[in-house]
Amino acid sequence: MAWEKRKGKAYFYESERVDDRVRKKYYGRGLSAMARSLLAMREQTRKREERQQVLDFEEAVELGDEWAQLVENSCNTMMTATLVAAGLNKEKGREWRQPHGR
Repeated sequence: MAWEKRKGKAYFYESERVDDRVRKKYYGRGLSAMARSLLAMREQTRKREERQQVLDFEEAVELGDEWAQLVENSCNTMMTATLVAAGLNKEKGREWRQPHGR
């Protein structure tokens, strides 16, 4: 959407892509052009707000993933400490088990 100046006067045009070409639709400079301009600005604002909501949501999900990873790491550390304190051991690639008495 744009108000374009032609011979010192402003006219409202909207651009749209049709196939591989950009086409302009002429609305003029009267009340219908002003009304269409306002509608186009509202639509642009709505799209901008919608994009911002998506970005905010993605940021919140990413933060939630980071917290989940932190909790998982903390739980694994506490579990390992508890099992070691209980006298169990774990060899690489094996399950936790009680040591063999030798």
